[in-house]
Amino acid sequence: MYLVHVHMRRPAGASVPEEIGSWVADAAVPGGVEHVAVHTAACGHPVLGVFLLAGRLEEAEEAALTACRRMLDRRPELAGWRVVEGHVPLLAPVYDALVYGDPANVD
Repeated sequence: MYLVHVHMRRPAGASVPEEIGSWVADAAVPGGVEHVAVHTAACGHPVLGVFLLAGRLEEAEEAALTACRRMLDRRPELAGWRVVEGHVPLLAPVYDALVYGDPANVD
């Protein structure tokens, strides 16, 4: 399981809907979204912590971004919102390097 932080931008004055986590979790992505933690003002903007199953780090990041983009496309009340970036916290690349046998990336 991976945790991907998806940073969002919202229109000025827009609040974060209470349902946003379940809206992301409802998006059909490979492996499925297991859970979403909503941080309303992390880093000065909303950050969605998307927990999902994936075979590799890159797949997890792409699935989380896809889930968030699908959610934005399907929710007219989020007009003006956008995905800024999505990434796994820094420890995951070290873990992948150890698991998949690429010790050159462990420095």
